[in-house]
Formats: sequence, structure tokens, C-alpha cells
Amino acid sequence: MLKSVSEVCEWTGLGRTRLYEEMNSGRLRSVKIGRRRLIPEQALADWLDTLSARSTF
Repeated sequence: MLKSVSEVCEWTGLGRTRLYEEMNSGRLRSVKIGRRRLIPEQALADWLDTLSARSTF
């Protein structure tokens, strides 16, 4: 399933600018279909796993 940028922003609490920074850097994979940028659920899960692995408690 593909998620829109708006859906991911709402779900994560991140702004569009930060999300696009993550996609442009290659840390968050996305696909472009027509004019829309969409994020596969697996790419979102992988990105979150990477963030949690880098996080120190």
C-alpha cells in the first residue's frame, strides 16, 4: 500500500518540508506516480526502524 505525503505527515507529526528532506536525502524511499510522491508502507517501516536504531535512550 502507498501512503501520500499528507498521510505520512499526519501519522508521524512531521512537516512536509522535513519529510521531503528525508526523501531527497535517500533516507526515506518514495515513488513518483504522475505528479504525486508516494511512500510505500514498507519504506516507511524501514525508515522508522533506522531511526529507532540510531536513537539512544
